[in-house]
Amino acid sequence: MNRCILLFAACAGLTAAPALAQDRAEGPRGSATGRGSLRGYANPSAVIAAELALARDAAARGRWTALDAAAASDAVVFAPRLVWARPWLKGRANPAPAMRWQPAAVWSSCDGSLAVSRSSWRAADGSASWLARVWQRQGDGAYKWVAELDGRLGQAAPESDMIAAEVADCAVRVRSPEEDEARRRGKPPKPPKPPKLKDLPPLDPTRHGGAAGDGTLRWEASVAPDGARRLVAIWRKDGREQTLIDERVAGG
Repeated sequence: MNRCILLFAACAGLTAAPALAQDRAEGPRGSATGRGSLRGYANPSAVIAAELALARDAAARGRWTALDAAAASDAVVFAPRLVWARPWLKGRANPAPAMRWQPAAVWSSCDGSLAVSRSSWRAADGSASWLARVWQRQGDGAYKWVAELDGRLGQAAPESDMIAAEVADCAVRVRSPEEDEARRRGKPPKPPKPPKLKDLPPLDPTRHGGAAGDGTLRWEASVAPDGARRLVAIWRKDGREQTLIDERVAGG
């Protein structure tokens, strides 16, 4: 399914069928980057379920505690420059009152290894904000977030019990010899294990990003000299690369 509208209750219960990706990806033979199986499938409902679970945990235990528990080992946060998320979040006092948000849309790569979500939330003072988050499928199939950015809305978005889900186009790719051998043996290749916290390299505090295993979705977080923060996602849709989101928050 390349485009669908999922009912909130259906997504929470994971009743929406996954979109099967064809055995395709961009780039030359064996050149795809990022983690996740090159022969995986898109499953937006699993991403929505992860968003809902994170929202519930944030409401119950606090935003920083919930984000720490759901973060990939190589997730980044704006603080305000980019830092590795897990060390920054660990033990941090949660703001009060607890934050609540409602996912509105999810966009997935063709192979399901990467997804982007957008949510809206209301603060205790009645103000409304948007929240964009990047999710990455781990080796065990679970989704962990790797980047997020939020900002104030000029006007509160209307509440809805519908969550939109969409999947990127699949681009033709020739399988690598390793994949051919794995297919012959009936065992799909395992994705690389995520790096451990102690093994993370020095992080560029102004720019960081990643890509889906099949190249159909990529993202980049950046910080401008004036402190402005930006989160961009590019994907392949309708036969060409398009900007999926381009969110910016002024410095200060």
